[in-house]
Amino acid sequence: TLFPKAIAVEMEGLGAANAIEVATAKDKTVHFLMIRGISDLPRPEEQVEENRPKQGTDERDAWKKYASETAAAFTASFIKSGLPKPPRNNPEDPG
Repeated sequence: TLFPKAIAVEMEGLGAANAIEVATAKDKTVHFLMIRGISDLPRPEEQVEENRPKQGTDERDAWKKYASETAAAFTASFIKSGLPKPPRNNPEDPG
């Protein structure tokens, strides 16, 4: 693997990243921000290998509401503070 010490990976943004890569290859300017509430609980390898009961789903479900409310509160605060700011006009950017 490329990152052997990684314990979690954000997968849903991959589609957005691919679309941005295609757009920038076509000389399009893309502005993108993703704010996420994370409710997944990575497990140490030894717990996965020991076939322990499926605790992750119940625990994750308990965190989903908290994670989504935290992301929403952060987003509201972010916007209230005047961010994101519109991108600066770049004379070399036709888009």
